[in-house]
Amino acid sequence: MVIIENAMVWSGDREQRPSAKTLVVENDLITKVVDSTEPVDAPSEAVKIDADGCFVLPGLINSHIHICLSATADAKEKDFTWVAITAAKAAEKTLCEGITTVRDLGAPGGIDIVLRDMIRDGSVKGPGMVVSGRCLCMTGGHGHQFGLEVDGPDEARKGARLQLKHGADMLKVMATGGVMTKGGEPGSPQLTVAEMTAVVEEAEKKGTVVSAHAHGTQGIINAVTAGVLNIEHGTLLDERGADLMAAKGAYYTPTFISAQRIYERGIKQGIPDSVRKVKQMMKPRRKSLKLAINKGLKILLGSDAGTPGNPHGMESLLGNMLLLQKEGMDTRDILFSATGLNAEALGLDHQIGKIEPGYQADIIAVKGNPFDDLEVLNHMSLVLKGGKVIRNKCVP
Repeated sequence: MVIIENAMVWSGDREQRPSAKTLVVENDLITKVVDSTEPVDAPSEAVKIDADGCFVLPGLINSHIHICLSATADAKEKDFTWVAITAAKAAEKTLCEGITTVRDLGAPGGIDIVLRDMIRDGSVKGPGMVVSGRCLCMTGGHGHQFGLEVDGPDEARKGARLQLKHGADMLKVMATGGVMTKGGEPGSPQLTVAEMTAVVEEAEKKGTVVSAHAHGTQGIINAVTAGVLNIEHGTLLDERGADLMAAKGAYYTPTFISAQRIYERGIKQGIPDSVRKVKQMMKPRRKSLKLAINKGLKILLGSDAGTPGNPHGMESLLGNMLLLQKEGMDTRDILFSATGLNAEALGLDHQIGKIEPGYQADIIAVKGNPFDDLEVLNHMSLVLKGGKVIRNKCVP
């Protein structure tokens, strides 16, 4: 049993105001959340954590990462063994910095699937993982270096079935070009409506969902028309795409920090063409975010961690939070997106994303109030994952 005392707690409910609570954790679940003045009976062997002066909230969720990329421009050229070991190290770093769940949207050779399973059985330390396996792209399309190239609905269907057979939790399609693949432009459509529809149909048979890499509006419209309800990046979103997403209840993940880091660090990393592409999207992204907010889209927190200059862990997730805040998103919405709303999009909102009895004990504590200053998330005092204490700098 773990008891967290004297904590200012935010439950993860967007409308709930933080208040002083005592939390009781048994095994991997939160079993009690009571006012801090209420006494709690505890056995002598219980671990008591004094969180006085700390702000407690649900473990953070990053809805878009690439665990097999290492934030270097040459990551896709590395040896397979190097990639696997580096991914395991990145997973541990991510968890220790307070990100207790991630959604991995594209990895080579099943590394993401094996890593997820090894984390689950305790062989490797890391966050809970929802993984898509290899992304599905057109021949020569964005991500083909580590994706699965498919052409036509039949090949797309076969590719989807293969990823699900190998253990993917969900699927990822490339609806447009991207920044890092030579010869492709971010706004250009790639997989067709028919191809993506086949993937969605296979996902639905397994009770799961599809995410689409989609920068340009036509690619967004194609993906949502095909039944995809998770749009990643959406950098060139316009009124038509936003209206369709709103009508379908689609999720929108603006990964602004990935483009920002390429803009800032790409020349030194030797990727000038990628810098050219992101420069073209810097102004449109502000318009797209404002449009998404005004249309009431469900905006998720995902950082695209692993892309050049964009390392795994809190640096990328917090960097994305600060950019979204700077460009008009409310702080409370940002924190809700990184907890409860992300959990909903991952289909795990009955398990994680809240501090309530019956929820998994994924809990973090920071010095200072993140509603006043998001940067306090850099000062992680406590991390619990599934009831296990991963990090504890709280007062003994």
